[in-house]
Amino acid sequence: MIMKFLTSPLSVYFLLFFCLVVSNSNAQCSLPPLVENLKCSGTISDGANINSGEVKCVSSSQVSNINLNGGTLIISGTVQINSININSGNILITSTGIASLPGSNYNGNVNIINYGSLTYGGNIILQNSNNHIYNASSTSTISFGSFGLNFSSETSSMVNNGTITLGQLTLNTNNGGICMGNEAKLKIVSLINNRDNMITVPYGKACLSHTGFAQMNNKLSNTANLIVCPGPNSSFSNPGGNGGYNQATVNDVGCTECTFPPITMPVNLSAFWASSVLEGIKLSWRTSSETNNDYFVIERSVNAISFDAISSRISGQHNSSSSLDYSFVDLKPFNQVNYYRLKQVDTDGSVNYSRIIAASFTDKLVFLSVYPNPATDYIQVNMKNPDPNVLVQINILNQAGIMLSTRQITGDKITNPISLKNLTTGVYFVKIVTNGEGTIFRILKN
Repeated sequence: MIMKFLTSPLSVYFLLFFCLVVSNSNAQCSLPPLVENLKCSGTISDGANINSGEVKCVSSSQVSNINLNGGTLIISGTVQINSININSGNILITSTGIASLPGSNYNGNVNIINYGSLTYGGNIILQNSNNHIYNASSTSTISFGSFGLNFSSETSSMVNNGTITLGQLTLNTNNGGICMGNEAKLKIVSLINNRDNMITVPYGKACLSHTGFAQMNNKLSNTANLIVCPGPNSSFSNPGGNGGYNQATVNDVGCTECTFPPITMPVNLSAFWASSVLEGIKLSWRTSSETNNDYFVIERSVNAISFDAISSRISGQHNSSSSLDYSFVDLKPFNQVNYYRLKQVDTDGSVNYSRIIAASFTDKLVFLSVYPNPATDYIQVNMKNPDPNVLVQINILNQAGIMLSTRQITGDKITNPISLKNLTTGVYFVKIVTNGEGTIFRILKN
């Protein structure tokens, strides 16, 4: 969600508490070629042609007979595309997008970039060359249902940083494959692997689970970072003895869900939050203990994927068992959502990263945040509003846009906990309507 950040003498404070998890490497899968906040030059309707150099938008509608001829289509809101001819170009689904696309053959030089939720209504075949699917963030989801994905071309790839579910996965491509981010999940029914080491995990751990038949004509992966979870009714074949899971970490047959071991770190970050000050955005964090902690650096991003350092070294205390507070002010924040993370460096040079927080303001100086995210049993909404008497409506939606619960409050407070106990694991949306404006937050329910 893209909202304008306004500096003002009004003091608008907000607090985002997250359980901070870090990784021990800066390696990552390749970045999407387009950022989420790409601007469009117009909207589309039935029969639209989107040609090279054009950037068009669609939201909250059904459209048919679309021809993507080298341009870019941006999807936000709930959108169903009934028929589309994809010759080349880009489809960008924002974090507030709930997109439904038909099955299709991707004919080369196609990029599908999903920051939100994408559902396919048919098989996808990556034919010709340079077709790429990016499941861009940890809360992004792509569902093929019972349909399949076929890598049948050269130099075609998929990057999965979130969760992808599909029927049959067929791996045939040379000079391509699947790159999975830390704690990403690929949930499939059946698998046919015809190329060596098609799945990579640059850092952390990622999970491939299959409930049906895995025909392993070639080796699956050359890293133990990939955890394979064979379901209770799964089966496996290795014709000729040249295939198999290779170096992947394989659980016993009967596995129902991958578990990721906790990552230890020398600094216990108990909180990381942000607040609005006259000069810009103030980042604050607290450590409850430190071991061999040399320094911190604040990093910032517009897409929560590619980060740049915006601070110099902020010295740590090396070793401490006491609670310590740190802060830094971003004097030149972006005029949109600002994503921040902490880079922590040990005295031996080892690097660790916090999870990401976001600072978002509406045009009317209303700050809204939803936390924790990911959530387990409940969430809370934090709101600071210049008009404390304004009526605010909070709606919980599923990925189909169906309202699951609603409540109303008046506006300058942190709400009582909103229960998620009756919801299954997955992605949901919190839509907050205030001053006639709707703001959508995407949350992951564990």
